[in-house]
Amino acid sequence: MASVIEAVIVSPGAVTLHSGFELAPLAPGWAMLPVTEELLARLDPAAVGDARIPDGWSLKQPVTVLARVMSARRTALYLYSETFGGPGSSEAIGWKDGSLLYGPSGTCDIEADLQPGYHRAHGATPH
Repeated sequence: MASVIEAVIVSPGAVTLHSGFELAPLAPGWAMLPVTEELLARLDPAAVGDARIPDGWSLKQPVTVLARVMSARRTALYLYSETFGGPGSSEAIGWKDGSLLYGPSGTCDIEADLQPGYHRAHGATPH
């Protein structure tokens, strides 16, 4: 069974979003903006939020633009995680006040999923 999680998670603080973008509440004050097809359709597909994200990664440049803007006066983390029957891969990049705070970072569990810039996850079994 496969699963994919793609979202922007923001720390507490008021976030102004375009009409139609809805945040899901998490722990007190924290919120998550799920990355959906509807959200992607409303973003500029040519926008580049961070050129440090290697080609071939699952993080989408238009979402990085949105996440960086959402980080004004707070922290925002854009993450993508995919698993298939256990093994998987994860990517993330984060900002605080519009400045890069973390990443881009990519990890995977099996050798076959390695992308340029990825690292093998600790404890991953070789396949």
